[in-house]
Amino acid sequence: MKHKITMLHQTEDIQVYRCNCCRHYNVNYRNLFMVFTYRELKSFIEMLKSLEGHHYNCIHPEGHKAVISNSRFDSNGMGFTAEETQYIISQVEQAMIIDQVNKALLS
Repeated sequence: MKHKITMLHQTEDIQVYRCNCCRHYNVNYRNLFMVFTYRELKSFIEMLKSLEGHHYNCIHPEGHKAVISNSRFDSNGMGFTAEETQYIISQVEQAMIIDQVNKALLS
């Protein structure tokens, strides 16, 4: 099946788009590819917003990272620095606003 996508937001590091046929949201961040329903995407962003300083305890060459593991978002785990977390939140929230505006204009 050929998917028809709507690009919602794109920068050098992140692309957020929605598949019009299956209504899933896809987030590509660097080398991560994540697929969400609308509800899952909102939940993922809320989970990122809930991270606090003590969660960033994994030492990594890019800086201290908060490792998210054993979640429904990624069974293998993924880690983000505080800066990456804020960047992802802001970019996905921009995409969601664009999506809502597009939907309002179409109705």
